[in-house]
Amino acid sequence: MDLPDGRLRQRPAHVTATPVVAGVRLLAFRLTNREIGTRLHISETTAKFHVSGVMRKFGVRKRTEIVHQATLLGLA
Repeated sequence: MDLPDGRLRQRPAHVTATPVVAGVRLLAFRLTNREIGTRLHISETTAKFHVSGVMRKFGVRKRTEIVHQATLLGLA
């Protein structure tokens, strides 16, 4: 995705790891931690831990902000 000044938007390496992308895509479908855990074959607690980690990586406080940032980066 291009920025208004013509530069290409760069995806930070820590955000493009496959499990992170998978989790972000599931968040885009507005799934709960339990539903994410079920889809990824992990516990709800582990899913919650991973969602919190993604929130830290994106520097956001709400799940919807993760999806917004991921959309801007072309991940969702």
